[in-house]
Parts: sequence; C-alpha cells; structure tokens
Amino acid sequence: MASEQKKYEAFFKNADKDGSGSLTFDELAQTLRNSGYKGSDETLKNYFSNADISGDGIVTFDEYMVAMGQVPPEQHKAATLRKLFNDFDIDKSGFIDSKELQAIFKEMGSVYSEDVCQRLIDAADKDGSATLDYEEFIKKVFGY
Repeated sequence: MASEQKKYEAFFKNADKDGSGSLTFDELAQTLRNSGYKGSDETLKNYFSNADISGDGIVTFDEYMVAMGQVPPEQHKAATLRKLFNDFDIDKSGFIDSKELQAIFKEMGSVYSEDVCQRLIDAADKDGSATLDYEEFIKKVFGY
C-alpha cells in the first residue's frame, strides 16, 4: 500500500505543473494523456468532477487521495457527505436555505412549498440562522 501511495503522490506532483498544490482539469487531462490515457474528454470531466469534492473547480491533494482510495474509510465518508452538502448548496454560500431545499425536493420528484421547506430547516437549525450549515445538515439528515 505504501508504494501505491507513493505512486499516487508522484503522479499528483507531476500533474501539478504550476506547483499550486491542486490540479486543474487541464493539468490532470494533460498528464493522463501524456501517460497514454485514451478515454474521452467527457469521461475525464466526470472523473475530475467526482474527485472535486468541494466543487470549486480544482482537485486538491487530499481530494485526489480520496478519489484514489488512499484515505481511511471515515475520511472518505466525510468527503462524500461534504460533496452532497455542496451539491445541495446551489448558490455556494455555505448554507442551505429554503429555496435550495425546495429545488432539491423538486429535482427528486417531490413538490413542497417554500414555507414547508423552511419549517424543515427550522427543525434542524440550531443557531437560529434560518438556514442549515454543514454540521446541522449532517446531524439532521444522517444522524452524525
């Protein structure tokens, strides 16, 4: 496992052309293509998107190692939950409000009024912000 981890670390460092400590899609794609990868751009974009847990358009070393399966399962679970929260946080404010919750329900095929969504948020909102932060979301939705 240690030698496999070193291979992943070496690949990341090689791909990080600007030394920023993170990978852009172009850096990752170029390095994979130079290594002989023949998959489609769409497939590469899917890989990149899945690795970009924070949704900020870059893949950090930690995100990369999660994607490569080189972190303990607890960290992987935490990263997955963070990605889910970020997907729900449509405006990327760091909070889920009633309109975002309403949009998520609609996407899942359920229609609830904004008032009902606000009441759901209020039931989990511990700090009185009328929104859900990450900790409130995880505790209420997943019981962690």
